[in-house]
Order: sequence, then structure tokens, then C-alpha cells
Amino acid sequence: MRAVARGLALDIYPLDQILEAAEVEPRDFQRWQTSPRFLEYLQSERDAWQSAGNTPERAKLKASIIVEEFMVQAHTELQDKKTPLNQRVDLFKQLCKIAGMEATTPAAGGGGGFSLQINIAPGVAPVVVQAQKVIDHDDVL
Repeated sequence: MRAVARGLALDIYPLDQILEAAEVEPRDFQRWQTSPRFLEYLQSERDAWQSAGNTPERAKLKASIIVEEFMVQAHTELQDKKTPLNQRVDLFKQLCKIAGMEATTPAAGGGGGFSLQINIAPGVAPVVVQAQKVIDHDDVL
């Protein structure tokens, strides 16, 4: 019941998709529409979704859904040889960026050092450790 109430409150997908995802038969949903328990769930979910503090989350979620639904079309565009190569490459780069798989640019200067980036969790700044090559001149001689 709560999953259907949440789906209706989000108002992103049509009712038939919400019911199918929750594995609820339309006839059962017809009965729920007069159930005080379901109506309470629905009002609770609508209140939470429509709260002013939730506006950034709503926008982020809806944008994420649009991006996710575009993925199938993007895959088709990448495979279409009629689409100019530079457009397919740009699309590929954007998809890599969305997936968090961007190519990183190596630091300029060379010098024999290295940089280690540790990604702890989504939304948390990565820990970056940089080191430079040190030559002990006494060991060289």
C-alpha cells in the first residue's frame, strides 16, 4: 500500500506503471481508494513530497529519472552510424561523466611523482594523496 501511495505522491509515472511495479492488481487498488489506511498513507506521502524543504530533492529526483529514461535512447544514438562521429563522441563523454567514469587529466610536470585518489562514498570529497620523487644524493654516488 505504501509503495503505491508513494508512487502516486511522486506523480512521475502513470498509475498502471506504479501498480505493475508494486505488483498490485487494479481491482485491489480500486478497493484501496476508499480504505482509510491507504488514504492516510497517500496524504502522508504527499505531504512529505510537497514540503518546501524537499524542493531540491524533488528536482534532483525528477532530473535523475529523465536522465535514466534517456539512457536507452542515448545507447541507440551511440550505435547509429548516421549520427556524426563527433556527436557520438560527445554523447559518450557525457554518459561517462554521468556514470562517474570520466578520464582524468594527468598532472602537468611529470617529475616522477604520483597522485592517489581514494573515493570513499558518493557525495563525499575524495581523499587525494600526492607524492614527489625524492633522490637522496648520497645513494647515487
